[in-house]
Amino acid sequence: MGRAPGTDPWTAAEIRRGRPADQEFTAQFAELLSYLHGTRPRMRAIPGEGANIPIHLLGSGVYSAALAARLGLPFVFAAHFAPTRLQEATDLYHSTFRPSQALSEPYAMVSVNAVLAEDDREAARLFTSVQQRFLATVRGRMQPLDPPVDDIHQLWTRDEAAAVAEQLSQSYIGTPETVRPRLEALVARTGARELIFMSETYDQAARMRSYELIASLWNPVTAR
Repeated sequence: MGRAPGTDPWTAAEIRRGRPADQEFTAQFAELLSYLHGTRPRMRAIPGEGANIPIHLLGSGVYSAALAARLGLPFVFAAHFAPTRLQEATDLYHSTFRPSQALSEPYAMVSVNAVLAEDDREAARLFTSVQQRFLATVRGRMQPLDPPVDDIHQLWTRDEAAAVAEQLSQSYIGTPETVRPRLEALVARTGARELIFMSETYDQAARMRSYELIASLWNPVTAR
């Protein structure tokens, strides 16, 4: 569960109900729990009531981290597009976690970008599709995933390159041998119990191979 509308700013403005985002999300989250727990006055959710669905709070800042810690729920950080507060959020979550009926100890997950290939140069080329999409966002546009390019530096200015690099700083690009130590360091510094991978490439076969190589980091059989 997350409080971001998951869309463009114009649609987001339309679907807001007038309250500040934090206040609205807290109220909506409590409302959802009341339906699942069967505690909603004069109203029941069928099916749904008593479903005992595990709920994870998703965030890209400290708000959801603090709420997940206070409620004793798993926390997921969306570092694949908003990595700047990753360390702050995971540190806060672990340091303020309160055990609950749902969870006895902190359970953090981190979502990152990863494009793996047979060699580092090819992985970097495939990743230029993602870089182009984020470049369009920096320029105020939304666009589908474009084919990779051989030289991404021909497409952006220095300031645009810096903005894209900041948004994509939690990206793991290369061969399994290149990426593994960086992912191990990520787990060590964030206390992540699980990693979620966004592996976007323009070519579907390259995407499937990337996920196979990601899986091979923990299960060498899948790399064959």
